[in-house]
Amino acid sequence: MPQLIYNPYLEITSLIFLGLILFHFFKNNTVWNLQNRVYIGFVIITTIGIVFDVITAVTITYAASIPLWVNVLVNTIYYLTQLFVVAFFLLFNMVLTKTIYGDKRKLFFFFSPFLIFIVLLFINSFTDIVFYFDSSYNLIHGIGFYLLFLSILYSILCTLVIIIKYKKNLTHMQFSVLVFFISLFIVSTVIQNAYQELLLSGVSVTAGLMAIYLTFQSPITYIDKSTGIYGREAFIIITDEIYACNDTEKQIITVDICNLKKINGFLGVYGGDNIIIQISNFLSSIAPQKASLFRLSGSTFALIVKRKHFREYEDKIVNRFNKMWKVFNVEIEAKMNISFIAPTEVATSSEELLAIIENVLIMANSQKQKGKRLIVDRAVIEKIRRKNIIEKALSTENISDIINVYYQPIYSIKKKCFTSAEALSRMFIPKLGKVSTDEFIPVAEQTGLITKIGEHILNEVCRFAQDEKLWEKGINEIDINISVIECLQPGIGEKIQTIINKYPEIIKNNFKINYELTETSASAATDAVRNLIKKLSGKNFSFSLDDYGQGYSNSDTVIDMPFRTIKIDKNMLYACENETKARMIYAGMARTFCEMNLSIIAEGVETEEQFEFIKSSGIDLIQGYYFSKPLPKELFIKKITNQEGVFCTYQQN
Repeated sequence: MPQLIYNPYLEITSLIFLGLILFHFFKNNTVWNLQNRVYIGFVIITTIGIVFDVITAVTITYAASIPLWVNVLVNTIYYLTQLFVVAFFLLFNMVLTKTIYGDKRKLFFFFSPFLIFIVLLFINSFTDIVFYFDSSYNLIHGIGFYLLFLSILYSILCTLVIIIKYKKNLTHMQFSVLVFFISLFIVSTVIQNAYQELLLSGVSVTAGLMAIYLTFQSPITYIDKSTGIYGREAFIIITDEIYACNDTEKQIITVDICNLKKINGFLGVYGGDNIIIQISNFLSSIAPQKASLFRLSGSTFALIVKRKHFREYEDKIVNRFNKMWKVFNVEIEAKMNISFIAPTEVATSSEELLAIIENVLIMANSQKQKGKRLIVDRAVIEKIRRKNIIEKALSTENISDIINVYYQPIYSIKKKCFTSAEALSRMFIPKLGKVSTDEFIPVAEQTGLITKIGEHILNEVCRFAQDEKLWEKGINEIDINISVIECLQPGIGEKIQTIINKYPEIIKNNFKINYELTETSASAATDAVRNLIKKLSGKNFSFSLDDYGQGYSNSDTVIDMPFRTIKIDKNMLYACENETKARMIYAGMARTFCEMNLSIIAEGVETEEQFEFIKSSGIDLIQGYYFSKPLPKELFIKKITNQEGVFCTYQQN
């Protein structure tokens, strides 16, 4: 019996590891996108290649005892699998770097050497150009055999060029693992040539496949652990393929549980998790397939369906959410915002799509939109576009170039003149023109850029007050709005004090900066607000409660916080025009605040009737268009220095 030349045990060990990859891959939920399909094809062809590597080790060793046609067949299959292994490696890298999409001619450029070698293998039985067995049954390689090595070298070089040129499309981990794979393959090839009896080519490829699987290709990385459905990463993979294929038939339905925080507060985190799992199970039951439902965040799900069927899914979702959910024997209402997005119409990449979804969620969760149905159309995209422009301008532009400060004077009935004013920010961006505060302030708060605006306004107000000596013109105080985000910033009190210290005349003349907080802001950050008031009160600063009466007002904030002034929301005044009860409440509230020695400012006074009503309610300070709209500083100075026409409507009678 001939001596066995080849050692197949390392290859057999590789087969065990490849079997484990295949078992684990198919056992877990797998996103069957192009990348995963190519990867699993890579594993399968490597497995077949190793099997035939082992078989050929036996057939070549015992060639004299085996029919020649069998040896020719198994060696032909073996060479084909080796060719396909390197072809799949190149293809996998092209998919990973997204270079496979676009011009299809590059596929022919990359894979033409493989096609030539395949043709040579098919004609080998007639030409012996690749390999043959001599009369002593020894395997002899022909000149065409070396084209296999050239094809492998070509594939490795192409792969290196691709991953280096398109490194930006890879994560650091992916790039490192691919370089490791190539290095390992080259080293094993060198060792293989030095020690012919070792079968190492399959071992190196298996090690590379294991490295890929353990770092970024495992299906587990795509699964949301709490619900067992796909997560955000899987959503990115699937939507990337939608854009790559320009699949216009897909529609995305997002479902956001907008009262999850309240549920957590009522039932605890476990109760919130329970209801999320129930919702996940329900959505899974109606999803067209496993790879169409995703959990994008704690409270947000995305369902990818065919556009022509999205109404059917909407009906099922809405009907279920109209019913109660049972958690710990307690029936709970889960409120949702639902939106509909045609991905190829609103974005060009998964990154852009996710940004749109996040913006849509912010819009839907705003006070006016809660529990709404929202179709993401051109109007919504335009709002998002404007938001992005505003955010970019706030981030990159000189704030003084885009934010101007206007002043709306506040009139004292007792003194019969203006005694203070509110500083109001006005934005102008060349791409958008004038931008209202209702539009840019929420953007500034969401991005944390509100502090930049706050510092700019304080500097502008202090500089203006000092340069114009406003205290000599009867203006002893300027009101500035401050947000809860600013109050929560570390060292905010010190920053404010540092700014005002740059203006000694203000300090010397006891000019006041009055910070206005809404009731919502004060309630959201009670300790932070209290600490800020404690640090600044009495040092050229005072604090007032703004927009009292808006929404769900209560007396706790007035009682708990040391505010000096209460500004009554204009909507309460508007309600008094036709409602006797509203007038009684308004007047009673004014009396109560007066008895508490609180200063009161009536906002939104626009008509003589409103002015007379405010006077009769015992309120001294009035702000509104009845006296003046917000003015740029030049017109404001003119207004307060010439107060003969101060009663815009009232004194004309």
